[in-house]
Amino acid sequence: MKKNYFKLILLSALFLIVITPLKAQFFICGAPSNNYTLTCLNSIVIMTTSSNAPTNYTWTTSGSTLTGNYVNITQPGNWTVTGQNTITLASSSQTFLISQNISSPTVAVTPTVQNITCGVAASCFTGTSNQGPNVITSWFRMSISYTDTIYAGAAQNTLNVFCPGSAGVYWFKSVNQITGCVSTKSVLVASSVGVASFAITSPTNFTLGCGTNSCTSMQVNTVITSPVINAPVNYAFVPPPATATPVFTNNPNQNPICVPGTWVVYVKDLTNNCVSSMSVSIIQNTTQPNAYISAPISILECRQPSTILTGISDNTNTSMSWT
Repeated sequence: MKKNYFKLILLSALFLIVITPLKAQFFICGAPSNNYTLTCLNSIVIMTTSSNAPTNYTWTTSGSTLTGNYVNITQPGNWTVTGQNTITLASSSQTFLISQNISSPTVAVTPTVQNITCGVAASCFTGTSNQGPNVITSWFRMSISYTDTIYAGAAQNTLNVFCPGSAGVYWFKSVNQITGCVSTKSVLVASSVGVASFAITSPTNFTLGCGTNSCTSMQVNTVITSPVINAPVNYAFVPPPATATPVFTNNPNQNPICVPGTWVVYVKDLTNNCVSSMSVSIIQNTTQPNAYISAPISILECRQPSTILTGISDNTNTSMSWT
């Protein structure tokens, strides 16, 4: 009788050893970009999971519930993902923090209004921003049709001095390069007498990229002359470092532009010889889009002979292909 009792205890112990691993963690999860912060630039944190067993996943935080092995999280907070094995019904949970940083830079401009007359340039504007050294500041104006952004002057950091060459409303912009949060402040250049105002456009928004976008062009359009309306004008484009003497022609186009830098564009009113100018920054963006792969399982077996691979990129305007 005692010998049988001992065997029962031993079998029970062995049984406990067998079932205990079913309660252990059997899946992994995380953000492919390893970034768990919501920002103005990245308003979505992509979370994926991976397991060698068929598993259902539930993601929860205060007031929100998501399901699936691939979710887009837009709400900050403590998130808990629970995975349940669909065969054994064993479950395991993990908790992680999604934080948020959407603080915009604080900007200031002095002065806020300037006057300009023919032959007498306006004084300069001084724009400042905090959150350095992570910010890039720039000056820009809108085209007459308000459909294009025209950058004026070179991009700087927390301090950016800009001397306008024509009348109009200008904006000082500060962009946090880490979070993508933006702040702007407008200023006015008024009382233009005899100085032509104009807009500049570019088919690639003044940006050099890769392939067919490695070169660009810019065009002067919507020239407004005063006091003579529609007076004949000439144009000059001075390449970087923009220190050469302008040579005027009747060609309003500059093409091709294949090197980044600051150009100065001049427009000369032929009826009064007044000249207006604008600085234009040609920037270069050759950063490759990121790409990740989400795989529900990493091993193909008889029980699970196939899987679905999901291509993921945090970059917008991105196309994908598989080889």
